[in-house]
Amino acid sequence: MFIFLLLPGIVWDNLSISGAWNKANDILGSQVGRFLDGYTTTYLLGFILALPLVVFYILVRSDVPLPHYAWYLFSLYGTCASCYLIYLEEMYAASLYLWYGEWTAIQAKALANGAAASMVSAADIPPPTLFF
Repeated sequence: MFIFLLLPGIVWDNLSISGAWNKANDILGSQVGRFLDGYTTTYLLGFILALPLVVFYILVRSDVPLPHYAWYLFSLYGTCASCYLIYLEEMYAASLYLWYGEWTAIQAKALANGAAASMVSAADIPPPTLFF
């Protein structure tokens, strides 16, 4: 999921690979809890989405007769589920990247106005909601 923090820096901010790496490390270092929240949520959802595939595997191994099109349906389901999980990871990391950019911009504005940057807390800025 770290790569999804790295790519927006290259594409959106025109940073070099090392600059994007440093920014992604800054985001990860300052927002570990939010990063792990998204990481855990997507993998928990992945576990839930994999349950029908486990049931299908059990049915196949126990020699339950299934129609031939069941293979196509479960292959399609598995493909769509894995693509959806990758999409969720990308969107969560992109929203975290954009939120971090907003937070640092507000901090820079506070510093320019003479206020201490520590007065602008990350909790003051509502994070984007992807799952709700």
